[in-house]
Amino acid sequence: MPRNQFGFLRFTKKCILCVTAFACMHTFAADDAYSSDEEAFLIRRIAEFWKDGDYGIVKSQIHDFVRKYPKSALNDYLQGILGDLHLQENQFEQALAAYHTISDPSVHEKIVLNKLQCLYELSDYETLFQEGERYLSHSSSEFDDRRCEFHFLMAEGYFRHALTLLSPEQSKQLIEKSQPFYEQLLDTEYGEISSFALAEVYRLLKQNAKGADLYLMLASRHPDKKESLLFNAGLLEANLDKQAAIDVFDQVIELSGTKSGDAAYNRLLLYFQTQQYENVIANHRLVYPYVPEEQMSVFNFIVGKSFYALQDFESATTPLEKYIIEQAEGSDQYKDALLIQMTCARHTNNEPLFEKSLNRFKKTYPDDSELAKAHFMHAMILKNDGELARVEIELRTILDRYSSFEDPESLIYEYAIVTHQNSKYDLSYEMLKRFLSDYPNSERMQSAWRHFLSSCLHLSKQATDQEYPTYSKDVFLTDLQKVLHNDNGLNQDELREYRLLYAKLAYELNYYNESLENLQTYIADYSNHESLGEAHLLTALSLNRLSSDLEGFCSHLEKAIELNPELYDTSSIHLQLYNAYITRSEHSDNREFFIDKAAHYLYCALQDATQPIKLENQLWLGGYYYKNAKDYLDQHWANSAGDRQDVAMYLDRALELYDKALTSDKSFIKLVDSQSLYLEPEILKFGELAGLKGHVDSKLQILQALIEQQNNNPNWGWQFKRQTMYELASTYEDLRDYHAALETYDFINTQANSVSTPLTNASALKSAKLRFDLMDRKSKNEKNPDVIAVLNKLKELQIRKNILSEPTHLEAGIEYAKVRASLAQDNMRDSRYLFFLVRLKEDFQSRDDLVGGEYHSSLKENPEKETVFLSYMKFIDAEILRMQSKQLFNENNKEEGFRCKDRAVNLLSELNEHVPPTHYLSGEVHKSLKMIR
Repeated sequence: MPRNQFGFLRFTKKCILCVTAFACMHTFAADDAYSSDEEAFLIRRIAEFWKDGDYGIVKSQIHDFVRKYPKSALNDYLQGILGDLHLQENQFEQALAAYHTISDPSVHEKIVLNKLQCLYELSDYETLFQEGERYLSHSSSEFDDRRCEFHFLMAEGYFRHALTLLSPEQSKQLIEKSQPFYEQLLDTEYGEISSFALAEVYRLLKQNAKGADLYLMLASRHPDKKESLLFNAGLLEANLDKQAAIDVFDQVIELSGTKSGDAAYNRLLLYFQTQQYENVIANHRLVYPYVPEEQMSVFNFIVGKSFYALQDFESATTPLEKYIIEQAEGSDQYKDALLIQMTCARHTNNEPLFEKSLNRFKKTYPDDSELAKAHFMHAMILKNDGELARVEIELRTILDRYSSFEDPESLIYEYAIVTHQNSKYDLSYEMLKRFLSDYPNSERMQSAWRHFLSSCLHLSKQATDQEYPTYSKDVFLTDLQKVLHNDNGLNQDELREYRLLYAKLAYELNYYNESLENLQTYIADYSNHESLGEAHLLTALSLNRLSSDLEGFCSHLEKAIELNPELYDTSSIHLQLYNAYITRSEHSDNREFFIDKAAHYLYCALQDATQPIKLENQLWLGGYYYKNAKDYLDQHWANSAGDRQDVAMYLDRALELYDKALTSDKSFIKLVDSQSLYLEPEILKFGELAGLKGHVDSKLQILQALIEQQNNNPNWGWQFKRQTMYELASTYEDLRDYHAALETYDFINTQANSVSTPLTNASALKSAKLRFDLMDRKSKNEKNPDVIAVLNKLKELQIRKNILSEPTHLEAGIEYAKVRASLAQDNMRDSRYLFFLVRLKEDFQSRDDLVGGEYHSSLKENPEKETVFLSYMKFIDAEILRMQSKQLFNENNKEEGFRCKDRAVNLLSELNEHVPPTHYLSGEVHKSLKMIR
């Protein structure tokens, strides 16, 4: 049944419940023994709103009633009405929550189908059928009216939950339970949709005949789905009657839809199974594009054998060859293919094909020990033709099957060489080691040593790549030493190369003294060679491992970079220099210089990106650039990062590093567990950097992702949840999403405990300002409770002043004066503003009360905050003088008015010239200067 049809039936029953419920409520309200006048009035009012169709008000009134009269006998009816209203609005979770509160069985009976509908809509199929099973034998007039609907829900619950189960047995049991329900619905209004589900039920339960018949019936009724339905019918029919299945697939192919290719391939398989070889050959080229890749081998066998059955031997060889190449050896079908192929080769007089097939057959089914010499001769012929893979196969056959071969030296040598040529260095290595041991006087000795060294080199690389991990570096070092001390046939360049390799390998195996000893002779013997840079590198690394002079270590590494920058200006070298300079900074008076050098090399390492950099190192470097940029911007807030090239660079690099450390494929990194909480402040820095660069949308995404982590793991020891929310609110402001900003500030304020902090105070101020700014003009009056709330909050912030939160309290006082003035009549605004400015000045200058005395004492102990305080007080004095000058001009006292105006301009100019300590004060100064001029 489509969801919209089900919704219609559900709505009808909801109306019945609501009417019944209101009838009960009227009866109840008239009985003084069970209800008060107020309760009766509330019920009557709910009923009136219901009649008016104001369902939103009905819902809110019901919530109010239940809260006020939690023990009312009408609550179950009201919850039923509330659930139905939510259901009517597709608010299924809310509807379900309301239904769950109902305890009265008679009411529950009325809403049980609606409740099951909610579970269905929420895909909670297991709860649906568990809840519904209690009503399988239930009968009532209302319930019986919706019996078909109930059966459909039960069938869907069983079937859909079965599809989610991993246990085949449990899934089958539930599918079997759904079958009779679906079958009962076939002649009802739910018959059509039930037929689709039932067809799938038959398929899953392997009731192929029923499934095929039902799919065919559905195909006749639904032309738009005919292709897919016929295809499913054909698959089931193939288990019953192959020719009938062929006929069904014929219909699918005629439709020329998306299933036609698959249908054609299935029909081809059925042709072959029913020995209709002419049809196989007639259709195989058309079917080829639709053959699944994993079935291609079988397809080739079918086509080849069909050609063979029709005695078209020439055409049979190509698909059979493809099959033989692709197929695993030893199966009956493989043996059959080889026999057929040899027959085809005989009939077509194709000797190479016959020989190839015969060799394959002998290889798979050997029966003659006299074949050893023939195999070796064949191998040598193949070697001359360059067919090395076949050479290896032939020689391996002799080694495995013919231990008494008459020329073992040649056999071992040739097998060692061909496996080396075929890049099977592990096999070549073992054979050459055996050859060098068993035949020390062979004339092939120098060639054997060279190939042995080559195999060692390849195995060493494969060991590094984990392809041949058993070949250890210790073994490689021993093998290399053997080569260097024997008649190896190496020229001078090769000898130099492997001497350096030996030193490098000794270093990697922690034989640092041996590595240094070889490097000293190497540097002396090849002082002008281009490899000198690498020798310096190894010398530096060995000195470092032996805890030698760090200064020398750095010098050698930097010398290596100087000699061969294209080789050694790398991430690995940069990281080692970074670590060295960090260590040197810990024991030096010139610490800042070494820290700068360390940061430089760590950044170079990150840019190279060939070595993994620990997350803490990335964060350290990001923090280094962040601090450099932040220190400047905090001291020069009026400037931007673009004012100085170095600051812009710091900012760009910090953002780049945090982005690399904290994101993956442009998605925010997730904190794995509570041990990752150290990332919390780093993520805040990341967001701040994005904001400083003007990437406000990115900052928003970063903060939202962090908040998601905090919300998903509330029990972790988060330290910056409020700070994160505050930054989110500020970001919304930057994006001019003021409603979202206000909502976030309010959330911070509701989560704050009774102890105020600088952050909660700042959030409260932002909230108050935004709330007032977002009010429409008509709402801004002193009778509006929201306006009063804003004034109360601003005044509270002013009164509860604390220097740790400044300049929040000072700004709250200024905003309070501005708001109060804006609420006054036009001709009174200036005087009211002046009045509250004077009050503000008196309040902040007062030392008489405990708060004022402590405030000014604290200012004396904090010069930075005292500077902020004095700047704001100077601005307040300037504002008072500005408003007094306006008042004097209005009184026509121009001389005194000009004096006040000049004094105000002087104070504002002083503030402006020395750069006010905050953005807020700077903005206010500029606005006042603009107005006064």
